[in-house]
Amino acid sequence: RPEHVRLGTGGAEEIPVAVSFAEGLGDLTYVHGKMPTGSPVIIRSDKGRFAGRSDSTVALDPAGVKLFDTDGLRLRESGI
Repeated sequence: RPEHVRLGTGGAEEIPVAVSFAEGLGDLTYVHGKMPTGSPVIIRSDKGRFAGRSDSTVALDPAGVKLFDTDGLRLRESGI
């Protein structure tokens, strides 16, 4: 979800993203792009206008990460 992804600052732990376009919606912006795997990503930014870079990085909020298996089923915590 876009609220669990933020624009990065170029840190080593961040994921590179090829930015396709930015969608300004008043007080927030959705930045659309693709990760190196080709997977689409949408980043929600409430830090003002997006500078329009074609390449950026993203950082993920670990608490918001959802994992899925190859069949598309969500993996849940085992509680172990």
